[in-house]
Amino acid sequence: MKKNENFDEILTAARSIFSKYGYKKTTLDDIAFVINKGKSSLYYYFNSKEDIFKAVIEYESNIITKELKDSISLAKDPMGQLENFITSRYNLLKKVVVFYDALNNDLITHLDFVRKVREKYDKLEAEMIKHILQKGVKSGVFFLENIDLTSLAIQTAIKGIDIPLLISNEEINIEKKVKEILRVLFYGIVKR
Repeated sequence: MKKNENFDEILTAARSIFSKYGYKKTTLDDIAFVINKGKSSLYYYFNSKEDIFKAVIEYESNIITKELKDSISLAKDPMGQLENFITSRYNLLKKVVVFYDALNNDLITHLDFVRKVREKYDKLEAEMIKHILQKGVKSGVFFLENIDLTSLAIQTAIKGIDIPLLISNEEINIEKKVKEILRVLFYGIVKR
């Protein structure tokens, strides 16, 4: 087995174990057991459990970044881009459980890199939203007095419904929920 294949195998196993047990309860023995190797083989690639966790977070962060950018590029207009962004975001967060947990779990905020990843992701998300809004204003689709404030409001709103949407045991139609959110966002709640 090649070096990269071993690394990938460890990463895959670690993603599975961290998503199942979380950072605190996962041990290097757990990861080694899944790949059917000794714990010492993990040290060839990583110095600690924290290093493995960091690699998993970075891997999942790259997945999210690429897929969000791809989903935005599929829509032709800013409204569609915003819809794609929000829908893809929820669908992706369901897939990248370790990353999502790192962003939202206060028990692991003592890990400096987790705080940095949170800040980096929040900034990336805000920039994506801001870029969509700027395109919308430029094309005349959106009228906004303050793009930065609107971007922050949208980001705060979508984060506020993360937990209800992502931890619900019932089958939720994400696309339908996003359309409802966007209807309120685009058209407000005032009767015309």
